[in-house]
Formats: sequence, structure tokens, C-alpha cells
Amino acid sequence: MDKLTAVLPCAGCSTRMGGNVSKQFLDINGKPLIAYTLKVFQEHPAVEQIVLVLREEDILWCQKHVVQRFHLSKAALLVSGGARRQDSVLRGLTAINRLPEFILVHDGARPLVSREIVDRAIESAESKGSGVAGVLVKDTIKQTDDQGCVLRTLNRNALWQVQTPQVFPGKALLEAYLEGQRKDYAVTDDASLMEKAGHPVHMVWGAYDNIKVTTQEDLIFVTERLKHLQVRKTLEGGAL
Repeated sequence: MDKLTAVLPCAGCSTRMGGNVSKQFLDINGKPLIAYTLKVFQEHPAVEQIVLVLREEDILWCQKHVVQRFHLSKAALLVSGGARRQDSVLRGLTAINRLPEFILVHDGARPLVSREIVDRAIESAESKGSGVAGVLVKDTIKQTDDQGCVLRTLNRNALWQVQTPQVFPGKALLEAYLEGQRKDYAVTDDASLMEKAGHPVHMVWGAYDNIKVTTQEDLIFVTERLKHLQVRKTLEGGAL
């Protein structure tokens, strides 16, 4: 695998869930949520650099209590983000001195991402030009009109719930983001901008537990899942 840069947007996901702490810094089993996410990329051999995009007021705290505390040497570039996720990713991209062949973008609030998912996204990008993690939807999906009347039932075997990581050629991704800024596109993920720019987007299998923490229920699930993984790692002689 070629070396790449991982961009982790967090500034646009700073929702507070019942307190004053940004959700990516919530304590999960003694560690900030973001530390679990970063560890995966810190340990991945294909990741050369991590660009962490944060709210301006969170940068110093994160540098001391996350990056330094957990020895995350690859996270050497902490950047102030924007109001939306897409603004934060663009700031992260423009902060990179020399764009690598591929850029990986991953939501900071998805701490259950695995090495295997990252591998699949990178391998797809290298062979097909892009790799976007996701899972097939489980439920029946119906399309309705404005009155709630069903127009059609969609084929769920062709419908994906999109996740991250998402891996694209670095130059093409930056150009897509700059075009999106010029045309004032409003998107929720990187693949949408690449689609608008005319680039093919290829899905790879993610995992149903690779969720983005958004609600209290998500936090409870992630806490228990990480606790389970920690026990398993301990039994295997490792550490999470």
C-alpha cells in the first residue's frame, strides 16, 4: 500500500450530548472517544500523517490530553475547522503541504472503525480509484411523495448506508472540494462531491457497528462494544 494522509473532521461534529463536552472528547472507559479513532490510524502502516480538524477552542486541549497523552505521533497537524463538515475537510486538505496520491477521510466520531475496513477502502482506491465504506440497508425502503403516499418500494439489495473511511486520489478530492466551495454545494460526505465532479465512487463493505456517535443510544452502544473489544484484546495479550 502507498503512504497516504488521513483527514479526520471533528469541528463540525461537536454536538454536546447532555453536557459541555464535545462528543468526540466524551470519556469512554477512561479514554476520550477520539483517542480510539486515532489509534486505528496511528497503527496503520499505510497512514503517514493524520490531519485532525477541530474547533479552534479545542485544539490545545486535544494536543495535550489526546495527542500527547496517547503518543499519537502521526497526528502532528491540528487544524481549525469550519461550521460544516465539508468546510472542515476542505481546511484539512488545504493544510497539507504536499498532497499524497491518496487521501483518506474518516469521521472522528466513528471509534469502531477497524483495520480491515481501512484496508478494504485503501485497496479499492488503489485498484479502482476510490473506496467508500458502507453497508447494505437492512430494512425495506419506500419512497413517498410530499403527502406521505408511497410512490415505490426501492430494491434494498442496491441501497447502501454510507460510512467512512472514504479514500480518493488527493488531487481530485481537493479539486472537488474547491469546486463545491465555488458552486456552494451542500453535501454530507466526500463521495457526494466526487460524484458531482464526475468521478466514479466504489463502495466497499464496512461494518454495521461502524457507527457515528450522534445520540445517547449510540454512545451507550459504542461504550459497551469498546469494553467488549478491550476484554478480548486483553485476553489475546494486546491492548486497545
